[in-house]
Amino acid sequence: MMNYVKNLKYSKNNIVYVEEDVINEEYTKEILKKLKNHKIIKVKHYKDIFNRKNQSHLYQKDNLKIILAKSNEKKLYEGSEICNNFGFDNFYYTVSSMNCIYDCQYCFLKGMYPSSYIVIFVDYENIIKEVKEKVEKKAYISLSYEGDLLALENLHGLNRKWINFARDNPSIYFESRTKSSNFKDIRDINPIDNYILSWSLSPQTIIDMYEKHTPDLDSRIDNIKEAIKRGWKVRIFIEPVLRVQNGVNIYREMFEYLKKEINIDDLDDINFDFFRINRDYFKRLKNIYKDSILFAYPFEDNQGILEYKDDFKNKINEEFKKIFVD
Repeated sequence: MMNYVKNLKYSKNNIVYVEEDVINEEYTKEILKKLKNHKIIKVKHYKDIFNRKNQSHLYQKDNLKIILAKSNEKKLYEGSEICNNFGFDNFYYTVSSMNCIYDCQYCFLKGMYPSSYIVIFVDYENIIKEVKEKVEKKAYISLSYEGDLLALENLHGLNRKWINFARDNPSIYFESRTKSSNFKDIRDINPIDNYILSWSLSPQTIIDMYEKHTPDLDSRIDNIKEAIKRGWKVRIFIEPVLRVQNGVNIYREMFEYLKKEINIDDLDDINFDFFRINRDYFKRLKNIYKDSILFAYPFEDNQGILEYKDDFKNKINEEFKKIFVD
């Protein structure tokens, strides 16, 4: 598992960009202490770096930089209709950091953003204030829609901050989803019912092919077991289910392995979702990975969202039901 602070191969030039307006913030100073070997470059606005033209996602993923910034725009959004709202009428996601340290070939963030650099908004208190002002009823908020918070917990501590807020606001349910094996970074915190830890899992074959820099399947499973043991509510998402050669057998074997390794009754939920993506994001990903078979399979265009055809989806549905439902 990659630790950003200790393993600087992800930042060969050891640079951290910091907006001038936040350079003296206490939270900024806390983060910079952990990046003490980095050269600090001041910028007026994070978009001066983040929105530059002709950036290479492939290069940046192997040479990650951190940008510390202030969120001058709103950072609480209504959840997308294509996302699971878990039965909540009030479903939101919030952005306290942007982008992910991992390099998953299918990730929509490369299609949505011009850069793969990590942006951390150090004025998280303003984001929490926005949640307080706008969320009045029972609600569900996704914290990791545009990044993997737990993967960088050792740097920014954002899960810890959100857990503290959730503890005082029991009517708001939070989900932090991760591919990491970094549960150790919040192991000392007492669990609460309205903060759900979710792990995105894939078969090891898929991880090896398409999830560069991510922990292996067994490391994630070990984290899940420990989180359950310590009393956390845990969800498993097998996502995104990808159409690959021999894919039905690959996913069937993974379903069977999960049932053998984890007591499913201890989970808050286990589910799966297929790869689907905005049409424009897909075009950009296909341009980045020109030779990838992942984007060569036939898709159906459903009002601008590209999805697999039903034949593959039905087979995976059947296998999932056999193992986890029937």
